[in-house]
Amino acid sequence: MNYRKAQLERGHMAAVKADDGWRFFKTVEFEDTHIEYNGVDVMAAAAGTHSIRNGSVAAAAWQAWTTGAVTTLGPDIFYEDSKDKMLQCFIGIDTPEVRMFRQIPDGAARGKLSLMNIAVINLDAIGFINGVQSPFIEPDEISEMILPWETHVTFGLYNPTPQPVQPMFNIFIRRIVPEFLDPRKAVDQQTIKDIFRGTAKCRRWSPGIGASGLDFITLGVPGIARWGSLEVNREA
Repeated sequence: MNYRKAQLERGHMAAVKADDGWRFFKTVEFEDTHIEYNGVDVMAAAAGTHSIRNGSVAAAAWQAWTTGAVTTLGPDIFYEDSKDKMLQCFIGIDTPEVRMFRQIPDGAARGKLSLMNIAVINLDAIGFINGVQSPFIEPDEISEMILPWETHVTFGLYNPTPQPVQPMFNIFIRRIVPEFLDPRKAVDQQTIKDIFRGTAKCRRWSPGIGASGLDFITLGVPGIARWGSLEVNREA
């Protein structure tokens, strides 16, 4: 599905999985950012490493994608440091054959992708998205990431072609102001139950938060340990 149909609009619900349970939020407000990212250097044929910004970051299997000049790398594109914001991101790839891997957070990817913490990316590596699945002009929802604050994302790339390529990436980021639901409150608990029953729409994203050090407890909102059950919050 085209990313535009998957974008969260005002009033839309979403759920993010952390190690201690699901957190539900409603989209209150948002702002959009569009980046045509060309910070990846030329990749060799049949290569599973890439470098950033003309060699200012050495070639490696996994890289954080950053902005800025060659000598002064800017921030991680996908890092949000404000605790009252969330990011919804989609990525299109201009080279159909290039394979993109993600670790969310760094070293602990799971959820929509297989558990993956591999040191070497080769032809046999699984869990990738390529430019056929998520094309440059119209990225697909398969590339979606819903990222809480202070979540680091690293990317791996593999060029399976017999010639060097310099891939570009079309990145759409929606920076969201969320309103989190509190399952201890009757009105929010009813909304969550409606989501479980399928009578209320809600997007789900399970990035695997624990290794990032993200602490949802700072929200003061408990999580739901199992999708489809409020039993864990019985005492509330």
